[in-house]
Amino acid sequence: MQRSRKSAIAFASYILIAAISYCGVVAINTYVSTLTHATIFYSLLLLNGYTAATITYRLFLSPYAAFPGPKLAGATYWYTFYYDAIKGGQYMYQIEKLHMKYGPVLRISPNELHIIDADFYDVLFSQSRRNKAPTWSQAFGNPDSIFGTIDHHQHRIRRAPLNPYFSKGSIRTLEPLIREDISRLVSVFRDYQKTKEPVPLKAAFAALTSDIVTQFCFMMQSDYIEADGFNVMVLKAGEGATDALHVVLQFPWLVSLLKLLPDSMMARMLGPGIGLLQDFQRHLEQQIRDILGSRDDYRVDVKHKTIFHDILNSNLPEQDKSAKRLSEEAQTIVSAGTVTTATSLSGAFVYLLLDPPRLHTLMQELEKAFPEISKPPTHAQLENLPYLTAVIQETLRLGSGVSFRLTRTAPDKTLQCGDYVIPPNINMSTHAPLIHNNPSLFPSPSTFNPERWLPGGSANPKYLIPYSRGSRQCLGMHLASAELYMTIATILRTFVRTEVGDDGAIIVKGMSLWETDRRDVDMIADIGLPRCERGRGNVRVLLG
Repeated sequence: MQRSRKSAIAFASYILIAAISYCGVVAINTYVSTLTHATIFYSLLLLNGYTAATITYRLFLSPYAAFPGPKLAGATYWYTFYYDAIKGGQYMYQIEKLHMKYGPVLRISPNELHIIDADFYDVLFSQSRRNKAPTWSQAFGNPDSIFGTIDHHQHRIRRAPLNPYFSKGSIRTLEPLIREDISRLVSVFRDYQKTKEPVPLKAAFAALTSDIVTQFCFMMQSDYIEADGFNVMVLKAGEGATDALHVVLQFPWLVSLLKLLPDSMMARMLGPGIGLLQDFQRHLEQQIRDILGSRDDYRVDVKHKTIFHDILNSNLPEQDKSAKRLSEEAQTIVSAGTVTTATSLSGAFVYLLLDPPRLHTLMQELEKAFPEISKPPTHAQLENLPYLTAVIQETLRLGSGVSFRLTRTAPDKTLQCGDYVIPPNINMSTHAPLIHNNPSLFPSPSTFNPERWLPGGSANPKYLIPYSRGSRQCLGMHLASAELYMTIATILRTFVRTEVGDDGAIIVKGMSLWETDRRDVDMIADIGLPRCERGRGNVRVLLG
């Protein structure tokens, strides 16, 4: 659901006003008998002194003060808040402009540097010890998940039991499950083909990815593929959960407060998607509690290994096996495994259907490699198709899964970026979209051009970072890759045909966009996830 930034601001304002009002009432009731003009005067003097001292420290004494950037950004977090919360996810674009003025290393807040040097990315996001900034780690209310874990060593310990399940080899064994779910989606698409109704493509792909990841985690199927409208509210809830991101980053305590409010109040403030999201979170929490209750007999009647039963039998410390922490882990894995890949899949179809010659080139490759639709190739075989691979790479470049800047700290090393020496324990961040849309790395960056990734093309895979890099690289990248390759190939090969017309123009049959264009996929705001033009984003196609 596309909620306006006013919803998030209204929510923050409501909480702030409530908190201030409560504190005011308590203060009046407690101190009304002793309150004097002198007390007020000295209180204001103390507050002003504290503010002045804080700003003085930030501008002149802080280790961040040695780096260039606007003084207002270095003095207060309200500079960030203005561009992201008030203007609606625009700070990334302001940062890009500031880099043009100040250079590759830029101070963007009292305690954060932003680096735009693409060659520094692998230094910052490396296998060496890197911690995460506390504020960003708490952004989604899952601070004990591997996504939220701040300390490098604790992150490694928590991630270790998950790594085998998301390795390339493990995902290969999962292919029959993925193939089965894609076949279910094809069956539903055939029903749409008969009725001539437009297919809500993004919702359909979110249903697919959600069904896959929940089966993988819990041996259960959410059955969203067959649900009415692909249970689109789950997709909208996942997207809507980031609407308040920039407010939460400014006021981290809002997350805890939010969890105390009734669902009905949250729905009125942030829309019905949030209530549904909370229902989904409670559902996952119940799944975790059920797993905790059956940890000793989980090997009975299972189709494949699942994640959370085996985590309970891993070498993790017992405190990391609590229902609360594992629920946070489940929410992170399922949410991340649903929306981002669905966004990439729907984007790929928009780019291709708007570009018949390139779609024709891909179809020729698929028809040659995939002559019998009933015998689809494996993920490994599809990865060897150069043009399909180029299409996926270009899709990931244009539509980064996570748009918000990722932050790292080198706690025990001094880093060098150009002429700048960056001491330990300095928060440094980078936006993937700014690298992916850098015209010096990718000429005509807004153009869908898979040829740039073919042998002899201009693109360097070093600068393609949709899954980030280093020890905190996306856990589910191999699962996402399998879903992208197998879904694109199967859906195109099943429903789409191309041919060359008498005038040499490419004719596309079987699938067409319906009230959809690039405005439905092009990012114009950073709300944690890429956000397209307001009122758009409902990618739809007709089959026939």
